[in-house]
Amino acid sequence: MRARVRGKLATQMSDIAKGAQLQVYAPSLRSLPKGFLLVMATLPILDWNDCLLRDLLTLDQATTALYAAIIMIDPFACWEDRAESLKDAGITGVANFRAHL
Repeated sequence: MRARVRGKLATQMSDIAKGAQLQVYAPSLRSLPKGFLLVMATLPILDWNDCLLRDLLTLDQATTALYAAIIMIDPFACWEDRAESLKDAGITGVANFRAHL
């Protein structure tokens, strides 16, 4: 199966080149104990992508340089639906947040 990827690296986005601040949107970090944000890198303790999708419903209009942190190895994801949700929320692109380091 061949896939065609459309997009640009964040460093190639015109708004970033003009000095806009790049932001990665990761609402699931709020679910982790205070002071233990790095625990996400070692333990699968929450449904990262579900936290993101639920939070997108209440997200104010995104800036032009907002990338959603999403775990791309989710075997149960319906990527077409998730892409539509991200687009509807005004997210510029995604950053693959690895489940481990």
